[in-house]
Amino acid sequence: LVGEMRRDGLAPNLACYTPALAACADAAEWRPALELWESLLRDGITPDALAAGAALDACLAGRVPQSGLAVVEQLEQVRTRRPPRRLFTRAEAAAALAATPAPPNDTPP
Repeated sequence: LVGEMRRDGLAPNLACYTPALAACADAAEWRPALELWESLLRDGITPDALAAGAALDACLAGRVPQSGLAVVEQLEQVRTRRPPRRLFTRAEAAAALAATPAPPNDTPP
């Protein structure tokens, strides 16, 4: 959708990006979500917590929590107000969980 808008000479805004990011999250498509996120930033659009949350959800669904944490950190850099703590909490918890080794399987082969 965002690409089609550009081809038609229209400039996508936050109201276009946020549902596209949410659709990526619903489909666990983290790569397209990160591409959209980077495009949003390149376009000079200041993201909000909804857009960042959708990008974070896509990263978590795609099992790349470090990328989700990076999204939240980028949000903090471009916003004048600090992002909601719950975004950091979700991203940090998922990243920590991903870094924890899985417990050994106690069942005999």
